[in-house]
Amino acid sequence: MKFSTAKQHRDFFNKNGWIIFDEMLSDDQLDLTNQAIDRVLSERMPQQSKDKMKSDELFMRGRDLWRSDPYLKKIITNTRFADIATELIEKKPLRLAFDQYIPERSENLYFTEKQSAIDPYFKDQCSLQESSSINGISCGLMICLRNGHSNPAENEGNIDPYPNQKGQFLYFKPDKSIHWDAIFRHEFQSYYLIAYCNANSHYQHEPKDPHTHYLKKLGYVFNDPLKSNLHPLIHK
Repeated sequence: MKFSTAKQHRDFFNKNGWIIFDEMLSDDQLDLTNQAIDRVLSERMPQQSKDKMKSDELFMRGRDLWRSDPYLKKIITNTRFADIATELIEKKPLRLAFDQYIPERSENLYFTEKQSAIDPYFKDQCSLQESSSINGISCGLMICLRNGHSNPAENEGNIDPYPNQKGQFLYFKPDKSIHWDAIFRHEFQSYYLIAYCNANSHYQHEPKDPHTHYLKKLGYVFNDPLKSNLHPLIHK
């Protein structure tokens, strides 16, 4: 069934750059999503227990999980979710840019080393577009995977509060400034980020993106346009 946004939804999104929707996935669907994410991460880290991994290690292994699991692929290519994005940004077609698991905070701070690969990503306040190695990001969607204790940072002009209830969907504009580090102030919460991009988006070098060289593993080189067999069109 197609989901249609109301005018007040679009007005709020245009004014604030973000909007939260509730109950977009059932509890069973969310449980299956969490199980699928855990399964893929375990496969990518066969020598280590996920519970003992630090946040940055989980983050670095949490890009493009959908490529390794059919259920996650079904979730992030859901046309119902893309319908909402196209109505909010008033633009189509939409292409899948990437997905990204954002883990809960590690017990002993966030990083395994003094200087971590994701330091620039989380220490700076920047937009999704500014921190992405894919040009032309058109909309972000952050799904709250678990309930937790919310302790949002006070950053006027940034996306805050983040979704803090299991199943909440946060849609946000690609140029909206995000205080990424504030995500880790929400204890016991984890998120699943989906990024949509334009049909003519391409791969670019972006030093702020800790995954800036990731697409080379798929055969891309910088300035290549995205290919539909690797980054499918979701909403035409």
